[in-house]
Amino acid sequence: MGQLLTLNGNANSACQSPDNRVGRVAAISDRLIVVADTSNPPGGYTDAEYRDIATYWDSVIHPMDVENFGQPSNIGGYNRIIAFYTRAVNQLSPRGANFVIGGFFFQRDLFPKTNQPGFQGCAGSNEAEMMYLLVPDPTGVVNGNIRSKENVTRFNFGTLAHEFQHLINASRRLHLTPGGDNSEEVWLDEGLAHTAEELLFYRVAGLDANQNVTLTRITSTQTIRDAFNNYGLSNIIRLGDYLQAPSTNSPWAPNDQLSTRGAIWQFLRFVAGRTSDPAAFYRRLTDAPQSGVANLQANLPGALPDLLRDWSVAQLADDVATGLPSEFGFASWNFRSVVGGLRQNNGQPLFPTYPLPVRVLSSGAAIDFTVQGGGAAFHRFTVPAARTGLVTVQSNGGALPATARVAVVRLR
Repeated sequence: MGQLLTLNGNANSACQSPDNRVGRVAAISDRLIVVADTSNPPGGYTDAEYRDIATYWDSVIHPMDVENFGQPSNIGGYNRIIAFYTRAVNQLSPRGANFVIGGFFFQRDLFPKTNQPGFQGCAGSNEAEMMYLLVPDPTGVVNGNIRSKENVTRFNFGTLAHEFQHLINASRRLHLTPGGDNSEEVWLDEGLAHTAEELLFYRVAGLDANQNVTLTRITSTQTIRDAFNNYGLSNIIRLGDYLQAPSTNSPWAPNDQLSTRGAIWQFLRFVAGRTSDPAAFYRRLTDAPQSGVANLQANLPGALPDLLRDWSVAQLADDVATGLPSEFGFASWNFRSVVGGLRQNNGQPLFPTYPLPVRVLSSGAAIDFTVQGGGAAFHRFTVPAARTGLVTVQSNGGALPATARVAVVRLR
């Protein structure tokens, strides 16, 4: 306690141009070392509040992430994670921005400073398992952005759960899973990190997965409402971005867009609901030697194209079609209720309706459309009583690719 450490807080350059900052050890628990930047704005956390954060980490966040994603490495030798609370994170959000960066993990800290067998040296490494967190700034010293202690605390717990998944995933690939890819592709790594946020929602709300959470359930108590606003809402908004254009988006698009994050989070949740042990499924993804789509294909409980088809059917028909087999539904969320029921601060709907686009087919008229790999297109048609309908689907006038899937769902 009280020891001063020099840590590189550069958020943009991994190994060059270190932004060295002095941090004071403000709290130590069984699983966390809290280090506070000595140049943080006034009016921030007290040491007692840092101890409360460390206690919450030990009792809730650390065991939850370890259960679902595995143990991290221990190259720092502390048997603890370092949480560096620093104004360097506050500096990442420009003045007046409509977003807040709550923190980050940097893989550079898992590398040695100098070349070692199997590792290229990174002079900017802090050589420890650590994360960087936003700090309170009640008077807006940094970039003029006021950060109240209450709001920062809400950010911190979700950020800790999210970034710890990144740390576990990267550290296991670098130090504990021999012979594999050294890093996970961004879209899958983010999907797992957003899963960590969802798991924190369940813990804080006192809910379990597979309870088909509805908007009514979310608003039934203040505890659940607060947990959803803090740890569940962002995932639903990202999903809404995907649902508005599912044919041109994909859960494994090579980008970091919110729509991609929302899609892969929902797909992972859908697949987890098809397994007897969701935590074991998530751990297989973090322990795999492969990365990206190859990782998914190796660890899914079925063929990827078939699971994508079932997931797409669930987006359209879950909680709508009567008698829908369970494998075509979402066990954990009633997404029509939740996505369609979101409201802005002014009371207006965030999305006009459940935003999944469905085009209407007319008899004898062709419709052209494009589907991104991993995405889906939805069409609706009606067949009169005692009549037969024929729908023909082609790819550029010929047969569909072997990986394409078509599903027909009777809604009424």
